[in-house]
Amino acid sequence: MNPEAGCRASAALLLVAILAACSPAPLAQPVLVLTPPTSEQARPEAEQRGVLELLALRLRALRGVELRIDAAGCGLAGASHALHVARRSTRESDITAAELQQCDPAQTQQETFIHPRSAPRDWSHALAWWVAQQLGRPAPLPRQGARLDAPAMANYLAGIGHLQQRNAASIERARQLLAQVVDGHPGFADARAELAIAELLATEYGLQSLEQGQGRAEGEIAAALQLDPGHGLAHAAQGLAEMMRGRYRQAHALLLSAHRMEPGHDAIQLWLGNALLYGGAPREALPWLTSAAELNPGLLAARISIGEAHCYAGDEPACAQFLAALPESPMQRYVTLLLRAHRGEHAAVHAELLASPPAVDPSWVRGLRADCCRAAGLEDCATPAPVAPARPLEADLWQLDLGLVDALAGVDNDPALADELRAELGLLRDGGVNLGVLDAYTQCLEAGSAGDPALARLLGCEAAAQE
Repeated sequence: MNPEAGCRASAALLLVAILAACSPAPLAQPVLVLTPPTSEQARPEAEQRGVLELLALRLRALRGVELRIDAAGCGLAGASHALHVARRSTRESDITAAELQQCDPAQTQQETFIHPRSAPRDWSHALAWWVAQQLGRPAPLPRQGARLDAPAMANYLAGIGHLQQRNAASIERARQLLAQVVDGHPGFADARAELAIAELLATEYGLQSLEQGQGRAEGEIAAALQLDPGHGLAHAAQGLAEMMRGRYRQAHALLLSAHRMEPGHDAIQLWLGNALLYGGAPREALPWLTSAAELNPGLLAARISIGEAHCYAGDEPACAQFLAALPESPMQRYVTLLLRAHRGEHAAVHAELLASPPAVDPSWVRGLRADCCRAAGLEDCATPAPVAPARPLEADLWQLDLGLVDALAGVDNDPALADELRAELGLLRDGGVNLGVLDAYTQCLEAGSAGDPALARLLGCEAAAQE
């Protein structure tokens, strides 16, 4: 080696080492805890929930910031900063006061945002921009069409606040309010995406048919994506629509893409977890569902899905605890009844569905009641007409028979269908599903009957006819 070249190389290495030693250490990712906003004036509860949701949406868009929602603020383990927001209104202005608290060492920055009520504005973007500056993070981009006048902003906040409640009355009110916002501000992509979600959720509570909800949602999704092709929530609405069709694997791909666009969005993580859960992978679903619940402790739907995942995976202590809890919503009550039916309480669940059906999609109630009726061996049970199974086969844990009973009925005339059914059952086992109905399907395929008479009746095996 040339000695002169060796000296130059050594000097270069020494310079790199010196520069590295003198460079500041990379900033740790801030963990920002957003406390529930307060207001000096009495505001509708839905609007207050909407303020929290809107702030969370804006702050999650900050790159390199981990957001948590918790009233504990700096008292939350792992918190580096806490943000406290208070709002008040005068006749002329809306005033937002923000206090950003550094947890250790204690330090506080404050800012006040004053916006004339008569002028369109996006106060949440201004606040997120200020927080980004204080944390040394890149400024967020404005949301498409988000500058609203005061009445439209109030409707939008109340609309997304109602959307969090997950009951028929709140979902219907959310549809009305968000539709008003879209009518007055058709270029507001966020409102169009939220309205699409409201239309889809309306089908879960019997407010409209699935076909109607899908059609209305598709129009809003298309409009949102035309305004902003990278709108994460609009892409997530596409995934939600596929999930409601029972196409969980296709939904998973769409929701994973949406998550990459908006990685800190609690609802997107919830739906991503649910696509895995109902598609037969409860163990893989649990981290997503847990993350959604940690991002937003008030997200009841995430806690419900976590309980389901424990039950489907055979985690008996956690499942028993979930089933023993008093349901906090009609959806939780329905899920509890479905899980009890999976555990063999067919007659009791059937009786409860007859006496006091939960206020969810009536077709779900009718379907579960008919399945429980057959499994319990009761008389005058509704028996659905057999249909050709959709190919490729895909299980649906939202159904007591996993949505595979038509495939089982067709295996005698289609040997390839039997192989597909075996493969699907194998995927469910590999995904961590621990339900007796899996063994019943296998027994029906291999021996023509199931050992459990109730499951034999449910699946239409030969054993059912011998009872």
